[in-house]
Formats: sequence, C-alpha cells, structure tokens
Amino acid sequence: METGMFRKNADQIQTDMRNQENTRQLLESILSMEIKPQHEFSTWDWEVYEGNELKAIVEYRRRFINFGTYPDFQFSKKKFYLMKQKALSENIGAYMVVEFNNGLKFFTIDGEPEEKVMQRRGEQRTEQVVVIHNSMFQDVKQNMKGLL
Repeated sequence: METGMFRKNADQIQTDMRNQENTRQLLESILSMEIKPQHEFSTWDWEVYEGNELKAIVEYRRRFINFGTYPDFQFSKKKFYLMKQKALSENIGAYMVVEFNNGLKFFTIDGEPEEKVMQRRGEQRTEQVVVIHNSMFQDVKQNMKGLL
C-alpha cells in the first residue's frame, strides 16, 4: 500500500483511507455518477462512470492545511502525463481532487504546467513534479459537474 506523506503507521493509513472514501462518496453525490475506486497500485484513484460509459479519471489528495497556504501544488510529473495521455486517448476528463481543511478543490489535468525537481521532506530521493498554481484550482461543488 502506498503510504505517502509519511503515513507509515496503521492508524494514519486507516484515517487516510476513510478520508478518501468519504470524499469519493461526496463527489459521487455531487456529480450524480458512479465513482469506482481502483486497485491500490493504479495510477489514479477513481474512475467516473455514467451508466457503463467511462467519463473521467480522478486522483485524490488530502492536505491538512487551508487552500492558499502555499502558492502552488506539486505532484508527480510522471503521473500527470500518464493521466493526461489516458484522457486524450479515450476522450475523457482527467482531474486531481484535493481536499483541504477548508474545502474541496480540483484542477483539470491538461496543458503543459511548469516543471521542477523536488526533494521530498526527510528523504534523499528527488522527483520531477509539475507545479499547479492556486489560480488553476476550482471549487468542486460549483464547477466540476459542468465538466462531465
């Protein structure tokens, strides 16, 4: 299981899984579509279906800060481009949904965002990431349903 963000002990992992499931259910009710969780080693967390038709793929993150605390959001360049390619090849949407302490936001995985190399806190490895500026985020409840 991917523990990420130093989630190494069992209760932290369980809390993360509960947060993810609660958000999945909320998103399902907002969109009025079925959101199917993917296996733990999948590139994205959820697939969104209307009937039997795949409409979008979604990656979920939880940040224990308020939106806007930092000027941007960074995540794996490799994941960004894998999701972007899947969306283009199947003519579906690709989204990152981020749960902040003060709300649920999303951005569309498309375009050519700025890239940089990041060293993860407390780790020796570096990773190429894409940089998503706060201006690219939208409110899930107000804007996401209209995209699908």
